[in-house]
Amino acid sequence: MEEKDKERFHLSYVFIDDCWIWIRSKVTGGYGGFQVNGQNRRAHRVSYELAYGVTLTPDQFLHHICKNKDCVNPEHLEIVSQLTHTDSAIYGNKEKTHCPYGHEYTPGNTHWNRNGKSRECYQCKLHRQQRQYLRKTQQVAERLKALALKCQADPK
Repeated sequence: MEEKDKERFHLSYVFIDDCWIWIRSKVTGGYGGFQVNGQNRRAHRVSYELAYGVTLTPDQFLHHICKNKDCVNPEHLEIVSQLTHTDSAIYGNKEKTHCPYGHEYTPGNTHWNRNGKSRECYQCKLHRQQRQYLRKTQQVAERLKALALKCQADPK
């Protein structure tokens, strides 16, 4: 990386407590974004590479020990496996014992989504499905009513 890019990088964060908070653009997932040689990169990965003189491969994942996506302090980043990163990506949600509506997460009451990263209790899943069903049936009823009105107005 050229010196001008390094200087631009180091002007793109502020110090708040022990974290180096990224204040420039963001990319998908809310992470800091930094362009190097016409390539968009995640700022925390650039920071790690600059600090430790390594080149990260796509299969190397960085975990924010401080649990702050905006942080680019290389001391707050550690290389982890994809499995470890996926487990920690929800930042403590696995430790939660109840859903946001107060239903307990138990093996018999918890549905894990296909990606294995998110879960919901069966009561909330059922409620969500009921809302979706009602919304769809309302839409169908509205379409049928509009069609019936159109047929009455134009009896060809």
